[in-house]
Amino acid sequence: MNRVIISSVIVVLAASLIFFHFQKVNTLDKTVDSSYDTIMEAYHNDDYDKITDELNKIKQSWDEVQTWVGMTIDSAELEEIEISLQQCMHYAEIKDKEDFIGEFVLFNLLIKHLPFFEKLDLESLL
Repeated sequence: MNRVIISSVIVVLAASLIFFHFQKVNTLDKTVDSSYDTIMEAYHNDDYDKITDELNKIKQSWDEVQTWVGMTIDSAELEEIEISLQQCMHYAEIKDKEDFIGEFVLFNLLIKHLPFFEKLDLESLL
């Protein structure tokens, strides 16, 4: 009887953790989605202040989820996303139009493929 209760509690805790993790990743995806159109419009209007504001929102959202995402995604993938976001912010700061759009499209693609990179293994948990 005790084994059944303990097993049930472990299953419920694991399911809760997975659900919470999914919600965090989904929040990041929604933030990037909502900012994408705004950034593209600002890009076409050369409004780098608006681009910077939106990128700061994305950065804040990324900082909130990075720990959770780090449990299921390889550190190389995390670093690639982080570097891409930093490059976007840098290109927007120096108003480098061509490099910015290329890097932003890459960043958006990396975020969209985030669920495909996820895998749970012992190494990522330790």
